[in-house]
Amino acid sequence: MNKPDNHKYIVGFSAICGFFLALASGAWAFDINQLIFNDLKDGGKHLEMSRSGTLGDRGIQQLSKSRMLKKVEVLILKTHDITDEGLKALAESKFLKNVKVFNLSHNKVGPEGIQAIAQSENFKSITTLKLWGNHIGPEGARALAASSFIRDLEHLDLSQNKIGPDGAQALAESENFRNLKELKLANNNIGDEGFIAIIRSPYMKNLVRLNLQGNNIGPKAMKALNEISSETSLKILILKRNRIGNTGAQHLAHSAALHNLQELNLDWNEITTQGALNLSRSSMLGQLRILKIWGNDIGETGAKALSKSENLKNLTNTIERYEERGPYEAMEGGPQPF
Repeated sequence: MNKPDNHKYIVGFSAICGFFLALASGAWAFDINQLIFNDLKDGGKHLEMSRSGTLGDRGIQQLSKSRMLKKVEVLILKTHDITDEGLKALAESKFLKNVKVFNLSHNKVGPEGIQAIAQSENFKSITTLKLWGNHIGPEGARALAASSFIRDLEHLDLSQNKIGPDGAQALAESENFRNLKELKLANNNIGDEGFIAIIRSPYMKNLVRLNLQGNNIGPKAMKALNEISSETSLKILILKRNRIGNTGAQHLAHSAALHNLQELNLDWNEITTQGALNLSRSSMLGQLRILKIWGNDIGETGAKALSKSENLKNLTNTIERYEERGPYEAMEGGPQPF
């Protein structure tokens, strides 16, 4: 009777264990340069790590050491479980010197990670920074506001980062954002105080698109907006899921600051028929092409007043009553803005 070849069993078992260990360790366990090569485009200028699996901090640390980053101008690292440690590695990279667009949305970055990139010369050329769905808080916002290198941003997305009114205030007071054209701060609970700081900021006069969805903003903030006597550059204003109400709608309707506005989103804002009537009579919103006001109890009278308003004759979208959509749309509140 032949004896079993124990050596073969041991070798086979080791190979299987090694395979599963590599899987458990994440994408970083493989050749990081090969993973980069798979996703590198535009002559080495565009890198979106979308086919690598979740890199995590260890994978990002390996990536930061790759010479293949030398030409990268667009770096997209969405949903990779990156924490402050991973961001510190990118901030210290010897090869990441030309980034203009940096997308870190839906990771686990906190204030220390933001502090690291804010103090890194690697990001001195950045014009677009997307940090949606992280944990930077007001401290992270203050770090960006105080940065000596990140000073030429045109597009900034800090949505869902718990920056609060203090974080919004820090952004509003920083000259770093003088070139900002688009600001997204959705779901940050900045409140009236944060809104007022932003619209009164002497450094945010070039804003064209402003998304403040879900921020507990009310009539007080709209009154402050109405008190701004000069026109602004704003063309798109997203105020969905706040608490504007009829009083706030009346202030909006009379705001000279919104004279150039082309799109206004007031979905889910506790506005009734009276608020819709106030908006329909506005002489300041004549440039509007899109008015979203679903999720408000404006009734048939309010919808008809808006649809037939001579002051809003440039509207291209249909004004719908709340009950005119199905239950799924009622739950979702329609499509998400930009």
